[in-house]
Amino acid sequence: MYLEKDKGTLRPSGIPTFEDKIAQRAVVMLLEPLYEQDFRDCAYGFRPGRSPHQALEALRQDLRGRNGQWILDLDISNYFGTIDHRSLRTALDQRVKDGLVRKRIDKGLKAGVPEEGIRTVPAEGTPQGGVLSPLPANVFLHYVLDTWFHRDVVPRLRGRRRMVRFADEAVCVFEHRVDAERVREVLEKRLAKLWHSGQRPEPWELRVPGAAHLAQVAQTPQRPAPPDRGEIHSDAPTAGPAGAPNRSHLRMESLSEPTR
Repeated sequence: MYLEKDKGTLRPSGIPTFEDKIAQRAVVMLLEPLYEQDFRDCAYGFRPGRSPHQALEALRQDLRGRNGQWILDLDISNYFGTIDHRSLRTALDQRVKDGLVRKRIDKGLKAGVPEEGIRTVPAEGTPQGGVLSPLPANVFLHYVLDTWFHRDVVPRLRGRRRMVRFADEAVCVFEHRVDAERVREVLEKRLAKLWHSGQRPEPWELRVPGAAHLAQVAQTPQRPAPPDRGEIHSDAPTAGPAGAPNRSHLRMESLSEPTR
């Protein structure tokens, strides 16, 4: 079964049977409290008691407090359809050891999509439409993006920063443009290294402020950024997984003039 997306592309949907839904729900009920202890506050997607409105409110409060002037916007194209199964299993190994639970998760990953009476078993991605799919997808980005950002990136930045992620989209807010540029550059390399599906990735989509705005910023007195606090590594370990989605779009823009 295929569902049409906003841009006219088709998204395969693997809707489980009633019995499988019950089994998948039981796995989610078992693992959700476990991973809620690990997930960081920056993650808002597919978590109990959290919503897109709360993510937007967190960004709004941060920007109103002028804790950041530069935004880096990350949108991973077809994330749920491109998660490497081997790397996802490596991520799950950090917490889930029970063989029966892992067997149920693997069964959900290999559900496939029936087309004209033929079921194809994918080598990557989580079946979209299943009860279980959002949780392992969240676990993967918890290690690949959230943990990497807070453990390896934040200590090396010059100014204040914040990241808010909802599922496969993330927004990073920085006090200094130099921090935003450094993270953008390293994040591009990191996603490229972690992507290995055998196809050519789409070009990175990067948006920067227009020339007129940059001229205005250049004439505006601003507080000098402190010196670098260390090199940011794109291949820093992420507590297990070594794979990641295959495409992403990065945009960087300024919300307002730098703080005087």
